[in-house]
Amino acid sequence: MLPSPIQRRLLIVIAIFTLALSACNGGSASSQVASNPPGSPGNSPGNPSSSSKVRVLSNRADLINDNNALIEVLAPAGSTVSMALNGQDVSDDFQRTGDGKLLGLVNGLKLGKNTITASLPGGDATAQIINHPNGGPVFSGPQLQPWTCRNDAAVDDKCNQPPEYGFFYKSTDPTQSGLQPYDPDNPPSDVASTTTDNGTTVPFIVRVETGYQDRDQYQIAARFNRACPGALLRRSHSSTTGWSLTTA
Repeated sequence: MLPSPIQRRLLIVIAIFTLALSACNGGSASSQVASNPPGSPGNSPGNPSSSSKVRVLSNRADLINDNNALIEVLAPAGSTVSMALNGQDVSDDFQRTGDGKLLGLVNGLKLGKNTITASLPGGDATAQIINHPNGGPVFSGPQLQPWTCRNDAAVDDKCNQPPEYGFFYKSTDPTQSGLQPYDPDNPPSDVASTTTDNGTTVPFIVRVETGYQDRDQYQIAARFNRACPGALLRRSHSSTTGWSLTTA
């Protein structure tokens, strides 16, 4: 079963993704992509710090932390796009998705203001990002002192430590209640299936990420795609594409 600290958390974000994950589709930022029609969700003006063609998905663009952000780019059909972070080319961080967008996890943000630029036919589109320390604060003001970190692996007085990953699965054996430990390198034969919100049947495997931000612990449980472990659900920091580790 899942370890008890996960059950004690007040918030566990469950994210279920389809098998058509972007990193499995290949492609790069120089690929030709199709534009979204006006009024589609990708063109929503809900993020005031991003243009309609460059959107910050990880969080509000002024509340990013941990030096990385997930970026989405819309472009005219048949266009070629190059990407830059503060003037440095980051096109290799982006891949084409199946819905006519570019998606990229951009690392190397500096503390404070950053500019992500998409060079498109007819001009550039930009988004401004404000990056904060992983240990905070982000918007809550000065942190309380003194403060004692209760995680033994903390590397500084902000309680930062590298995230840890655990894998669990639901068994087809009715005598096995709850979720059982799962070894991606030696997968068991009794993995049950589940159905996503779009009707796709997938193995019931969950990746649990445990980390620390703003001097407190977070935990995220998400479906693990064993057919494409380097896609949106990453097993470690070593993957170059995927879901940003920053949490809201």
